[in-house]
Amino acid sequence: LHWLGASFGITAPLYGFWHKGGFRPVYLRQTKNEVTGEHTAIVLKALDGSQREMSTLAAADWLPLYVGDFRRRLSALLGGALREMPTALALSLLDPTLQPAEARTPTAEQLEFVLGAYDLKRLSSYSRSLVDHHLVLDLVPLLARLRFSGALLTPLSSVQAAILVGVGLRGATFDSLSAELGLPVSQLLALFNKLMRKLVAPLQAEAAKAEAAGRPAGGRPARPTKAPQAADARAA
Repeated sequence: LHWLGASFGITAPLYGFWHKGGFRPVYLRQTKNEVTGEHTAIVLKALDGSQREMSTLAAADWLPLYVGDFRRRLSALLGGALREMPTALALSLLDPTLQPAEARTPTAEQLEFVLGAYDLKRLSSYSRSLVDHHLVLDLVPLLARLRFSGALLTPLSSVQAAILVGVGLRGATFDSLSAELGLPVSQLLALFNKLMRKLVAPLQAEAAKAEAAGRPAGGRPARPTKAPQAADARAA
């Protein structure tokens, strides 16, 4: 016997029970059960000694690979089919390392594919409290995916991680997140700013190294700097 599995309608307390027993999520149904109104989950646990009994290829960290794939898909689905999932439950399923042993940052070449020429400047302006948070909300999903995929590792508090899940992956507003987490909007915005500083600082450092080495540091050409600010002002 190589593994044990369980299937159930997921709730935070029930998932917490199975998680404490060493079970890890590998599947979550995108539509709710017609009877219970819950998403069906499947969790697995590798048994001691199963790695030695299985073939070398099959035994090579098979469960972490399944779990990693599940969490990548979950990050994408939280903005769509699973958008109504409570932030606390989503964070439990993602189970990120909040205090990583070492930092990790995408290379300048990798950032060039995901950030426009003025995106990092916008992020830098917000982290220095020079512009309103609305100007960078379109970039939060990208930062959230980088953080929860492990491509960008910086220390986070549990509340900051919840904000990143809620705003970055679920697309929640600060008003709805305030009601969900039981914190005033002003406090959430202050924590959000600190969160963004933690995420943006290593990206700025990587861009600075690229510029010093004579490599592109800003990414693809984009529209003029003032254009998005003007558009944001009109939207507000």
